Amino acid sequence: MSTQDTLNVLSFNCWGLAVVAKHRAFRLRAIAQALAQQQCDIITLQEVWVQKDFEYIQQAVEQTLPYTTYFYSGALGSGLAILSRFPILSTAYHRYALNGKPLKFWHGDYYVGKGVGSALVDHPTIGLLEIFNTHLHAGYGPKDQYKAHRATECWQLANILRQSAAMGRHIVMSGDFNSVPSSFNYRLIRDHGFMSDSWLQLHGEPDAQQFDMDNITADAYTQYFGFTCNSPYNTFSRYYDQGNNTHAKKLLGKRLDYIFYR
Repeated sequence: MSTQDTLNVLSFNCWGLAVVAKHRAFRLRAIAQALAQQQCDIITLQEVWVQKDFEYIQQAVEQTLPYTTYFYSGALGSGLAILSRFPILSTAYHRYALNGKPLKFWHGDYYVGKGVGSALVDHPTIGLLEIFNTHLHAGYGPKDQYKAHRATECWQLANILRQSAAMGRHIVMSGDFNSVPSSFNYRLIRDHGFMSDSWLQLHGEPDAQQFDMDNITADAYTQYFGFTCNSPYNTFSRYYDQGNNTHAKKLLGKRLDYIFYR
């Protein structure tokens, strides 16, 4: 458990799509066991689409994170869940006004009713703390026809965060934003939502020139750059073990997942 002056938060996209996701049941159980071993106060999960997977995770972490909530939305559910060490006083779910195209049913985002879920918890030291969890619209291909959708989602989300802050609450905003740190979406959350990026607060801006990129280990690469997507060291990534240029291979990853706070 964390000390009273720290808050340990973990956010993780489980890739739990039924049928589509490889080795889903095996991976979700392994994820549940790994989560049970973490000393976290709050865990936010994305892409937990199968009810029995969420129930398995609940049982695995119930000794340390007894308060949980899953956000139901659309035809298949939002895939979002929050696990908390502290009592949950209330929950809310805000669906995004612009979210996908109904005729692109194979993309799925429209039909799951994507949005942002929140849980208001009673922290013993700081009082009311509102935890937000979201998964923004995916890009689907190099042309990324959904840029405007994600920008609209971030604008709506930033205003929700401002409303929560106006009520005097501390805020943790986490999830899969499908947006890199240089994006307009990231700046909306940071600047219009008045949020701080916890990764940058802890690690600072990464600089590849400080390292021998040809010899850096996978663990050091992941820890230093914080890449959460398309890492060539992830065996499930499309970029796993691609190419012969080691230096170029290591630059394929992206940081798309964040834990902001205010």
